[in-house]
Amino acid sequence: MVRHVFLASAGPVLPIITEALWALMNPPRDAAGGGAARPKVVPQRVHIVTTAEYDPEHGYAEFHRRRSLLEDKVAELYRQYRQEPPEFQFEAVEDPEGEEGRRFIADVRTERENILYANLVTRHVRKYCAKAETVLHMLLAGGRKTMSSYDHSAMMFFGRVEDEMSHVLVHPQLLERAGEQFWWPDQYEKLIKVKSLEDQFQDVSTSSRDVTVDLVPVPFVRLGVRLPTGIPPEAEDYRDLIDFIEFEREGGAFVVDADTQTISFGSRSVKLTKTYFGFFAVFAIARKMGWPGFGSAEEGIGPNTAGFFPLNDLRAGLKGDAKNPVRNDTLALRCYRALVNDDRFQHGTESSLLKHIDQSRLNSRGRVVKEGKTVDYTNTYRSNLAGQLEDGVRSPYTLKWLIPETREIEDGRIIIGLNVPPDRIVLKGFDPFLLVEGRP
Repeated sequence: MVRHVFLASAGPVLPIITEALWALMNPPRDAAGGGAARPKVVPQRVHIVTTAEYDPEHGYAEFHRRRSLLEDKVAELYRQYRQEPPEFQFEAVEDPEGEEGRRFIADVRTERENILYANLVTRHVRKYCAKAETVLHMLLAGGRKTMSSYDHSAMMFFGRVEDEMSHVLVHPQLLERAGEQFWWPDQYEKLIKVKSLEDQFQDVSTSSRDVTVDLVPVPFVRLGVRLPTGIPPEAEDYRDLIDFIEFEREGGAFVVDADTQTISFGSRSVKLTKTYFGFFAVFAIARKMGWPGFGSAEEGIGPNTAGFFPLNDLRAGLKGDAKNPVRNDTLALRCYRALVNDDRFQHGTESSLLKHIDQSRLNSRGRVVKEGKTVDYTNTYRSNLAGQLEDGVRSPYTLKWLIPETREIEDGRIIIGLNVPPDRIVLKGFDPFLLVEGRP
């Protein structure tokens, strides 16, 4: 069942919300005199994003007054047209750096306030557009022009064919000066007093015979941006989103440079310690050179795991029984050993990972054991690698490309690798044999 959601930013003027809702519920007739020019829409959810000024004496009393007033008016409009009142949310943008009881931003003026608003509205648009049964109606009429700009951008990023944006206009224009007297045509107060441009009060009818409310469609390009999955909402950042979209649009490359131990992407780069650069480079080499994969290697048919390898290849350094152990040099371990033995990695490189691996073996249940105890040193190293990437990358979208991920395949084994498309990995400064030995 289709669920309609109405989303809007709002400044001090609240009636634009009920005007737009009335227009959705009362579509105009087409010019030929037939049926309605567009279907009637009754949103089941009304969601408003705004700011909230703090008063040292009364706190957020005005914000609460506006929320209560608008909720009552929306419910009144719905009841007048014999509709069940919608779910209603009226929220202000949280300010994580607010002082002296200030929980919300008071306006959208500074760069920081703009980003906080953009983060929130983009998050909501993305969430609603991710639900197949939801149709989103975005109103651009309220709040600062910058707020409308971010609303528009979010809809461009994530809006679908069925979603729409609009602006609302009222005629006669004098009603724009009516403040909280005029809410929609045919409201219960049929006659209100409005101050004219000549500062004279005059009676104005609110009848639909005398008032026109136009919901003007705003065309927009739907980019169909697809972001990596699993990013928590609190980590989303509008500025990083713009950088990521630009980087993805250009099919940007990740340059893995052994000479500088850096990973570069777009205008950014992150430098890893030598141990962890070598650890990351194993995954980059495996993916770029297409080490033999698991399952289908064709895009769109099963998991494309070419360039992934069994997690146990990084963990089991020995094979054979306790009396006759031999080193189990998997392709991944040979690659890592060659990297950390390179002259460029000799100073400041921790060699403990290789030592631990060389002394460990897998038991019959696939657990790493050493001296009869279950251990897994690579888990710590993987966690530390993720920490260095998080500190250096700082973009949740790009980070999802760079942190090695694990998958379980049909036979129950765990494989590990980078999810970056191989053609977007550039290997720089590596010994040629490392790039040849791993070829399937």
